[in-house]
This record gives sequence, C-alpha cells and structure tokens, in this order.
Amino acid sequence: MATGKLTDGAVTTLQQEAKQTAKAVFLWDTEVKGLGVRVAPTGQVSWLYRYFLGTQSKRLTFAARDAKDARLQAHGFKVEVAKGVDLLSQKATFKETITVRETGPTLQEASEKYLAARTNLRGASLVSYRRALCRAAEALGKDTKVAKLTKAHVLEMLHRLQARGKHTLAYNTRAYLEPFFDWCVEWDYMVTSPLVGIKRLPPPKRRERFLNSPEVASFWKACDTLPRLWPQYHKLVLLTAQRKTEVAHIKWTEIDLVKRIWTIPASRTKNKLEHVVHLSQLAIDILATIPHNPRGQWLFTIDGDKPYNNFDEMKGNIDAMMKPVVPWVLHDLRRTAATHMENIGIHPHVIERVLNHAKVGIRGVYQRHDYMEERREAMDRWSKKILDITSQV
Repeated sequence: MATGKLTDGAVTTLQQEAKQTAKAVFLWDTEVKGLGVRVAPTGQVSWLYRYFLGTQSKRLTFAARDAKDARLQAHGFKVEVAKGVDLLSQKATFKETITVRETGPTLQEASEKYLAARTNLRGASLVSYRRALCRAAEALGKDTKVAKLTKAHVLEMLHRLQARGKHTLAYNTRAYLEPFFDWCVEWDYMVTSPLVGIKRLPPPKRRERFLNSPEVASFWKACDTLPRLWPQYHKLVLLTAQRKTEVAHIKWTEIDLVKRIWTIPASRTKNKLEHVVHLSQLAIDILATIPHNPRGQWLFTIDGDKPYNNFDEMKGNIDAMMKPVVPWVLHDLRRTAATHMENIGIHPHVIERVLNHAKVGIRGVYQRHDYMEERREAMDRWSKKILDITSQV
C-alpha cells in the first residue's frame, strides 16, 4: 500500500488518479499510524482507521470533513483502542458520534435553539452565553453538525486559546459549552458530550497587572496613532474606569453634558444596577471631538448599525507602539485607574463606587450612601493625575 502525508491536496491527486485508472486507490498516512484514505473510481473519498485488537487487524471506515478532521478523529480512535475498545463492534454508536446527521442541526442552529430555550438567561448572562457560543461556532465551523463534534475538536480549540495566552477565555468557553452540550445530548442531537473526558481547566489566576505612570504616558501617546475614533475610545476607558464594552456601547442619550454625567442603564451593567459616571473636564473635551453619527445612536460606531467591537486588533496596535515588557489586557485599565486613584489619596470605598462593584454582605443590605460628591471629586483628581503624567512625555 502506498504511504505518504495525508493532506487535502494529496486526496485531490488521488481522486484524479482513481478516475483516470478506473481503479480504487489507497494512501496511508505517515504521520498518524493507522490512518488512511480510499478513493473510489467515482472520486468518492472514504477515510480508514486500521488498528489491532490483540493480534487481529481491523479496519474502521468513517466520515471526515477534510484531512485535518480525519487526523483529529484518528487520534481519538487511538485513545479508545488503547482502552481496549473494539471500534467495529461499537460501530453503530461511533457512527452516531462521528457521522453527520443529515437531519440534525448545525452548531449555529443548535446554539440559537439553546439560547431560545434558556428563558432564564437575561442581560449580561445572555450576552456571555451568546458570545461564547458564537466564538465556538467560528472556531469549530458554523455549519458543522453538532453530532459531528468530537472531543479532539473541542480540545484543539481550547488549546489554541491557551497557546495565545487566553487562559481566562478558554476557562469561560469550556464553562459555557458544558450546559450547551448537555442540552444537545438531552435533545438527542448528539450521543455524548464532546466534553466528556476533558478535565476542567484550572481557574484563571487573579490578575494584578496595572500600568505604572510611564506606561500610562506611553499608552496615552499610542492611542493618538489609532484610526477613526479609537483614540477617544481607549482614553475614555482609562479616564472613566468603566468596562470596555460599557464604554464601547455609550449612546448619546446616556450623556448629560450640562450635569456632566454619563448614566449607564441597569441593562448594560454587570450588577444590573444603574450607574452614574461623573465626567471630568478632560472627558468632556474628548467627547467634544466625537461627531454625532446621523445613522446611529452610538458614539463609537463605523456604520451606525453596531458599536465598536474590534478590540483585539486595536490593542495589538497599541502594544506595537508601547512595546510593554509585561503583557496587559484592556480590563487592566480599570485596575490602573483604581490603583492610581488610591495612590493620590482617594478612599477605597469611593473607588469601589466609581468602579460600580457590587456591595457584598451587610454593606449591600444596609449601606445605601452613593458618595456622589466624593465620586465627582475622585474623577476630577484622576483626570488631573492623567494630565500630570502625560504632560511629562
């Protein structure tokens, strides 16, 4: 039997050969032992996995999207065989898990049905689930049938996130996928969850990163090199100490320039409570540079139909200018603001209210003072601190 590296290009070549010779051709992979492909004279492709059970050689035929998918499934077969599983004797079950059910939903379709069924999801929770499922659909293929998904597919997706340093994202993605896959099993869209056998990822470490004064100055300068309204966006994230999506989704109707406040509705805050952000003169000056888009209600929008969301690309541009020694993420700007505010003498309980952190324990039940004047002063002092830092560049 011919051997060689199994690639999509190699399969295409085999199809041409099979049609020309009117004979079936085989090729066994040199990278994954036991993986092979058979191409019929009609050009039909059948993926093969050859294994031994004791001294007996057996061969399983299975379906795959492409060579990469076949290789991933072959790794899964190898694990099962090592456990003593006879793949052929359980072919009916394996066929359920590795062959596309023509009548079953795609990953995108199943995601939409799942979210519609989870009527208890509201606000930020619904957004988080939707974002996680969309991310999985993009990584695994929106049109992939859920019955086709294997443990190897999910593992590869999570490992890719971890390799990029996205440990928190990988942890959260797995957490959101678990109830989704369980739901798919319950509705008989798949036989078993592809998360079965995948260990829970370790919880992300508590972040302590913040930008020191020279880094704040470098960040501020780097912002000015960004296109469109991204400079204003990033500066307001640092200046207001609010979450990146809260700033990205600012609407003109939320801003009162006379009272110098920005009111974030409860539907857009993490703790589901309306939050008032005081605007310093520097924030007002930045807002004055943002033109009103007649096509939309958001401050930060390209086409008027949706707010900014391409955070990673712009963060990469900032890093290219800053060249930080220690990596940081946009959310660290909140910690940066909180740390510097504490350094200039602002009380911790005021900072907590600026950040809109939920009160816990007895404070959440009995302490209702909102510290509005103290928060206003805190934002003005933080703004002055930023001007002092950036004026030294």
